[in-house]
Amino acid sequence: MRIARIVVVIGAVLGVFGVFSGRYGFLFAGIIVVGLGAGLGPARIRKRRE
Repeated sequence: MRIARIVVVIGAVLGVFGVFSGRYGFLFAGIIVVGLGAGLGPARIRKRRE
């Protein structure tokens, strides 16, 4: 869970840097990294209720 938070923070920093510098490659990379961090988070682990 700690790794997921770090990945999301790195993605957010990349996204903010991309928006303010006008480099959209960093923005898209930030969006992808945030998505990967969200995939690593605890919300992915769910128990099935039957």
